[in-house]
Amino acid sequence: MENIPIGEDVKTQVKNCIYNPKIFILPPWEEIYKTDQERKQTWEEAVKTFETMKQTYLEFGYHAIEIPKGSVEDRCSCLLSHLQ
Repeated sequence: MENIPIGEDVKTQVKNCIYNPKIFILPPWEEIYKTDQERKQTWEEAVKTFETMKQTYLEFGYHAIEIPKGSVEDRCSCLLSHLQ
């Protein structure tokens, strides 16, 4: 996102150091999104960050499991169902 070049040596290390190929990713949720001292990205930047992160994980061979929006209980159930 910042157009900082990533060397091939770093890419090779990332490909060779996969801890678990299954990752959980939570998309941005506009209805509850707000900025503060810790979260300074605009909504548009948050969406772009999510898309870039997901694409990067996929490019490095990870299986991205998107946790759907919903109640805390529903989100936990979804996550736990993938761990069993």
